[in-house]
Amino acid sequence: MKNYFTSFAIILLGFTVLLAKGQNTDNTKKDTANTKYKDMGVAVSPASMHLSLKPGTTTTKEITINNDTKATKKFSLNFFDFVADQNEKPVAAPKNSKYAMSRYINIVPSYVELKPYEKTKIKLIINIPDTADYSAWTIIMVDQATDRPKLDPVQNDKTISMGVIPSIGFAVYIYQNPPNVKINNVEITSFSIANDKKDPTKKDFVMNIKNTGDGIGYTVAYVDLVNITDGKKTRLPNVSFNVLPQFSRDVIIKFPADLTPGKYSALGVVDFGNEDVINGQEIEFTYP
Repeated sequence: MKNYFTSFAIILLGFTVLLAKGQNTDNTKKDTANTKYKDMGVAVSPASMHLSLKPGTTTTKEITINNDTKATKKFSLNFFDFVADQNEKPVAAPKNSKYAMSRYINIVPSYVELKPYEKTKIKLIINIPDTADYSAWTIIMVDQATDRPKLDPVQNDKTISMGVIPSIGFAVYIYQNPPNVKINNVEITSFSIANDKKDPTKKDFVMNIKNTGDGIGYTVAYVDLVNITDGKKTRLPNVSFNVLPQFSRDVIIKFPADLTPGKYSALGVVDFGNEDVINGQEIEFTYP
């Protein structure tokens, strides 16, 4: 199985962004155009593109593939149109999905061969039709194409030959929010405390987030803690993520490791870039 499935965990491109290329505390619409995915001496950049093209617009973007190895590498580029599950993991979109951005992009070229220490630029010719006045998204899969080796001869009836070919792959997320869409509401549908899945002795804040608007929500969530006894305030580190329109996701924010016993008020907040609206929910709890 190709390593790009593992890359999803690194990306979460991404969606935990991407998620995992790092947190963005200052700008919920930060593009990661200057970041790269690296594996086994190969780098692909950018990790994602956040577009805001008007319907009827044509533009060209680029993906750079850098083969910093001593061997020739071949790559094919394909689309993966997706939606997100509750944990924001990409799953295949229904056929003819309205939000499939692959129909608006041509990849030139879609197959490349790079000599050692060679790099190339792949053009994405993006043509947004007049009628596409809604958000759209896709993933461009950059997969290593490996020649199948000759199988070893079977020595006896108790042995078999396996044609397993190790290869690498990368995923580049493409998001399109036309200027006319409204990211008018990313709301917290529930805010609670749960045991940490990896360590039941620890606690997590769990926010279920839903995007009820019609644009992709580039969102920051955080928790403000107040010790009701002494009034001490603590803001937990921000978590940055994307929420697709009409989809929900769970956001996990860990308890601080040095939280002292006492009674607390916790305010969970989501900021999705709307200057007029920031949504939040409050709970009270006693720790431990």
